[in-house]
Amino acid sequence: MLPLAAGLLPLLFPAPAHATQHGGEASVVLQLDGVNSGDRLGESLAMMGDLDLDGTPELAIGMPFASTSGFLFNGAVDIRSGATGLVLFHFEGNADFQNFGYSLASRDDVDGDGLDDLLIGSPDASPSALSDAGMFHLYSGATGLLIWQQDGANAGDRLGAGIALCGDLNNDGQSEFVVGAPGAASNDGEAVLFDGATGLALTTFFGSGAEELGTAVAAAGDLDQDGTNDFLLGAPLASTGGKVENGRVEVFSGASYLSLRLHEGAASGNRFGSSISGRNHLNLDDIFDYLVGAPNASVIAPSAGAGIGFSGSSGAQLFRINGQNLADNLGASVALCGDVNADGFGDAIVGGRLIDANGLTDSGSAFLLNGRSGAVIYRADGLAALDNLGRAVDGGLDYDGDGRPDFIHAAPFADPGGISLAGSVQLQRILPGLESTASSFSAASGTNIDFLLDFPPTESAKAYIVLASQTGIGPTNYQSVLIPLSYDGLFQQMTVAPPPVFTGTNGILDTQGDGSANLTVAAGMAAGLSGQTIYFAALSLDPGLVPRIATNQVGITILP
Repeated sequence: MLPLAAGLLPLLFPAPAHATQHGGEASVVLQLDGVNSGDRLGESLAMMGDLDLDGTPELAIGMPFASTSGFLFNGAVDIRSGATGLVLFHFEGNADFQNFGYSLASRDDVDGDGLDDLLIGSPDASPSALSDAGMFHLYSGATGLLIWQQDGANAGDRLGAGIALCGDLNNDGQSEFVVGAPGAASNDGEAVLFDGATGLALTTFFGSGAEELGTAVAAAGDLDQDGTNDFLLGAPLASTGGKVENGRVEVFSGASYLSLRLHEGAASGNRFGSSISGRNHLNLDDIFDYLVGAPNASVIAPSAGAGIGFSGSSGAQLFRINGQNLADNLGASVALCGDVNADGFGDAIVGGRLIDANGLTDSGSAFLLNGRSGAVIYRADGLAALDNLGRAVDGGLDYDGDGRPDFIHAAPFADPGGISLAGSVQLQRILPGLESTASSFSAASGTNIDFLLDFPPTESAKAYIVLASQTGIGPTNYQSVLIPLSYDGLFQQMTVAPPPVFTGTNGILDTQGDGSANLTVAAGMAAGLSGQTIYFAALSLDPGLVPRIATNQVGITILP
């Protein structure tokens, strides 16, 4: 057996992290392709709750450059079934160059009917001949009917560039929403908080110094723990601390509207705050965290970009991913995803639409990141030059019913089926790293259960061990790798000399990162364990037996 027992002694004193990612590979839950040339399906994305009550959430997908109903670039938005991909509701702009659907926001109920509604921003719209004044529309997720509409007041306001539903801030049972107008007041920018019940403005936040406040906005959840949700406003062209266009993001109280916290871009030209996502977890505390994009950051190369995760409780930086090459534009889109890989930490997705993936110019990439360390769990790349994969991303809802949230990314410049610029969207999930051929067995009859290990190909030729626990799913922190099992006598026994009912619980993963183990229990042998659930997880290890990746856990219940 692998001699891990002695190494497990310092569980209370974790060593520095060595894990690079968390087990499993990605698979496509839903593939959606544009059907008309120039639609650019997926320029904007938003996951929504279950509107048709079939048990699966829905998707809102923007096509702001679509030309429909005799208009030119009026734009369109579809709400699609998350189960089938079929269109449930279709909305269109009603003027040339309106670019309806530039931005989307959902996952809150504004009209109080119990279903999520959809906020659509069109900052390039020119209502009443006011060029680029912008506008927004709020639609019912239940009926598809218009709830509220507002036009920008002045030419160049670009109302609707940043939009977010914030949850119920005033305890009337209806969600409030915030809308940015980054072009207002000669690009100083504004952000307006609207009452969900009346559609009236509750307060307005004003930018200064041509900082374009309101370019990005996001719901934050209750960061100050006062019982009311908070929100985030981005001003990517802010120049602070002697820097130029380093950008800033500010957290505001949903109760008092006062500033709670300020973050500033680290260097000139970063444009920190071009994208923001909040109201989900990265670390293990009870307070939501947030994610900020700085697509022009130049840590590795000019304008390579970056995505930075922050603690909602302290504001401390949790991780940072940097673009690697000139003008990658990493961080132009960001989203918190929830715990995609079942390691106990929330995860995140960061898009870099101008990355030359696999040598293909601007094919684009999206990176799924572990919320604990920022390590890359999975990378999606555009299939052809100019696909711009990563232009829009989202995550956080479970579409395949496996109990874990999924994630979505778009390549709006893709040419599916040879249709130029039709665009393409993929909803994906991370496959479990450990599966069993049964979830229960009868002690009286005995069993023969196989365990299938599916680590990423990066784990090829690495050692593995299957662990077990009688007392729960933990997690146990070993050298900063969270193993989703409680540390008990069985856990320790599996590291030294597993019970004879187990075979293949340690070995070497094959060229695809796969392995297997077996549990064979004779009839009557487990009678004393009737009613218990035994939990299993697997771990890959470096040649020095340093833990790398822990899989999800699976439970097997012993019946009479």
